[in-house]
Amino acid sequence: MLGRIERRARYQWAAGLAGRRDVLDLGCGEGEGAALLHAAGASNVVAVERSAEAIDRARSALGAVIDFAVGEPLALTLETDRFDLVTCFGPLETTSEPETLLDEIRRVLRPDGALVASLQPTFARTGSGGERASELRPMIEDRFAEVHPIAQDGSVTSVIGSPEADYTMKGRLSGVASAVVAGPGALTIPGPLTTTDEPADLEKLLEAASDWEERARGAEAEVSAMRWEALIAGEKLTALVNHLAFLENRPGRMLGRLLRGKPARVLKQEIADPPRPWRRH
Repeated sequence: MLGRIERRARYQWAAGLAGRRDVLDLGCGEGEGAALLHAAGASNVVAVERSAEAIDRARSALGAVIDFAVGEPLALTLETDRFDLVTCFGPLETTSEPETLLDEIRRVLRPDGALVASLQPTFARTGSGGERASELRPMIEDRFAEVHPIAQDGSVTSVIGSPEADYTMKGRLSGVASAVVAGPGALTIPGPLTTTDEPADLEKLLEAASDWEERARGAEAEVSAMRWEALIAGEKLTALVNHLAFLENRPGRMLGRLLRGKPARVLKQEIADPPRPWRRH
């Protein structure tokens, strides 16, 4: 839930640069962020995602207002200098070839355009996330003349857009920027933005979590019932095997009674006797 809030905040902040611009959204998922960019007044939004299932859901939800495409960010088949703004929230942190991806972004970005990218996985604050950010920043600085590291702090409310130094002085984020705005030339940076997820959305997430929990408990109860059924079935099978053994020994028991001069009938008390082993000769 926190990661979803943080990702949405990034798009809402980047939407401040989208007005009357051609926008490329890399790693769009199911298109929620691309829809925010379109709603902010973008002239055109091209959204790329490697998952065909996610693109199908995005097209079903948003129709034809956004140009959705299935593809790998590393292999963009788009015209050079086509976009004024490129958003990249996810692919840059997860790709094994970040330099190749940055070269492609630089190629499709116009000379006065801007790249807005996250530098560490969603809701990652320490460890591998910080190391990844430290690796990516020099690569970006090598390719863009102007680079502005941006800090983001998020919980239920997400704050994005404050200069990195503001958070470094407070001891937050370990001095590592979680996002960056870069471009070949001078840039206009949106002001800070604070967002809080809508209560209705939080309620939906809580309902979904509650539903999954209820289903898990139901499955646990079903498994427990199946174990008891298996135990009872095992006991019945054991009783059946014993009864079959008793029936198999019955002719020998009757013959033994005849040889001892007793009636060849089975008394009630003998029916309750445990079966006796009987060997064929």
